[in-house]
Amino acid sequence: MGSPKHQHFIPKSFLKQFALKNERDKYLIDTLMRGDAKITTLTTTQVCVQKNIYTFPEGVEGDRFALEKRYAVEVDAVYPEVYALLSDPTIHKLTLEQKSKILNTVLSLYFRTPFFLNEKNERLDVRFDRFSNLLNNNKEQLIYNHDNGTSYTLTKENIEDVRAMLKIENKIKFLEEHLEQWKSFVEHKMVCGMEVIEVSDEVPLISSDNPVLILGSDGRPNYQDIFHPDNIIEVAIDPKKYLIIYPNAVSEEESLDLKRGSRDKYFAAGVNLRTEETSDGRVLGYPGDVHKHFESQQKLCLVLI
Repeated sequence: MGSPKHQHFIPKSFLKQFALKNERDKYLIDTLMRGDAKITTLTTTQVCVQKNIYTFPEGVEGDRFALEKRYAVEVDAVYPEVYALLSDPTIHKLTLEQKSKILNTVLSLYFRTPFFLNEKNERLDVRFDRFSNLLNNNKEQLIYNHDNGTSYTLTKENIEDVRAMLKIENKIKFLEEHLEQWKSFVEHKMVCGMEVIEVSDEVPLISSDNPVLILGSDGRPNYQDIFHPDNIIEVAIDPKKYLIIYPNAVSEEESLDLKRGSRDKYFAAGVNLRTEETSDGRVLGYPGDVHKHFESQQKLCLVLI
């Protein structure tokens, strides 16, 4: 493997389950960005991709592309096997290895998203834009105490250099820490029960650029305390199937059962609305399904509780 600079934070092996393969072997997927008025059809190579998101900055020891290569081997290449397990209606019992693979690949979709890094950089930009305005108003210098415990003397001449340096620091921290959190969370959820729900054809499931929902006991997103034992984890794996990872609190011992059930159009429309609301900005679906999602919301008059 060479140096992959354009890197998918949602792997193509996952996106393909919501895509239509055309005669040129391209996988087409419908997408709508928050704030846009028109649904567009793109290929899976064009969505949920960012340049060098997993590439370590220059000067860091070792292979700068090691993380992207690790994702390619441990997640992207494994997901087709995981999808086949979850999709096979005859499989009701898993091995420990199979359960670990399911949790490892599905939960990676949460931890590898650039949302966390982008949010931290946005907070940094708000601060530094304010500092820049003060310095442009004839302030000679400012003392900035950063979260890392270091104090910086900011001037009109160096403020952008400091901003850029701190963003590099944020990226290195994101790349290193999210791996540890991902692995710890997989171990934490190994005791949980899982169920694959098949939904009615009337309302197909959609996905997003932040497809994994972590919900508290009140049904609301609980991304602030992801290790809470009452949390439930949900993710659509294709237009008809929805994976539920149950709370640790209701699992008395390690369960290898894979339950299977079915739900109606109201369930599908409800989880689609939540998927839209918790997206980082982009919703995704099999061609025609994003339109069906908005149409079903109007017909069923749903309100997210």
